Amino acid sequence: MDYADYQHLVFERRPSGVLLITINRPEALNATNDRLHWELTQVWLTVDADPAVRVVLVTGAGKAFSAGGDLAMVEH
Repeated sequence: MDYADYQHLVFERRPSGVLLITINRPEALNATNDRLHWELTQVWLTVDADPAVRVVLVTGAGKAFSAGGDLAMVEH
């Protein structure tokens, strides 16, 4: 996967090989739905293939890092 393929993760390159990854579902307090759960399993493969990245910092958009699992996903 390429960074552009992610729907719920936003990537920002910072100096010295730092990659800022923002979980971007602020309307749901960044709760993990099916797609985001899958993206979080894949993102480390993408980062590992990127020789420019030395450090990853994960944050959440809006006022919460992550509310955990989206209840709609759990109810399946």
